[in-house]
Amino acid sequence: MYHIYKITNKINGKNYIGFTSKKRPQDRWSEHKSSAKNGGQNAKQNIVKAISKHGHENFAFEVLYSHSDKTHVLKEMEDKFISEYNAMGPYGYNMTKGGGGQVSPSAETRKKMSEAKKGNTPWNKGKKNSQVPWNKGLTKEDPRVAKNIESAYESRKNGAGWQAWNKGLDKSDTRVAKYSENSVNKKGKTAWNKGLTKETDERVADNAKKVYESRKQGAGWTPWNKGLKTTF
Repeated sequence: MYHIYKITNKINGKNYIGFTSKKRPQDRWSEHKSSAKNGGQNAKQNIVKAISKHGHENFAFEVLYSHSDKTHVLKEMEDKFISEYNAMGPYGYNMTKGGGGQVSPSAETRKKMSEAKKGNTPWNKGKKNSQVPWNKGLTKEDPRVAKNIESAYESRKNGAGWQAWNKGLDKSDTRVAKYSENSVNKKGKTAWNKGLTKETDERVADNAKKVYESRKQGAGWTPWNKGLKTTF
């Protein structure tokens, strides 16, 4: 069973209309009195403040309506009785129009809130993005930076727009000739990094970094994303 109750201030005649699902509606009245005495999450309600100010002995509690349909009681009857007894502030103690709605500040309250904000400086006024780059203050010798460079190199190599460092160069170029000579000399030899991985040996990561840097600085280097448009 669901109930609509009324609390009336015997001194000024103001009313409060409430909803409860308690078997004994009087238990809800006891909660109001307890909040007025001890505080709690309902201490800011107008009715609780009034009971605390005038004393619970100056208020009358009565049940106005009871029914088994919760929606009917909460959505229809509570609003009906709030209107009937003119219980909305400032004429009464209700802070909402019923139906479980949110608190709707009065015009006076909104004015006070606006006045309180005047002259206050927003906490982020004049501040730019304060996020610090993860690699700030680190050099290329740091393993984390080296690994990041290596990852960028691999992603560019596998991405669209990748250009080989020697593209457009002929064999007369000293770098191409040296590269070819080194390739011939390496035949039949075991690579120094055979069996090593980039994740477990810093020498491999360091070598990848050096290769990346040398290619970046050499003639014929083309950024992997040259000519590509950014789309979001």
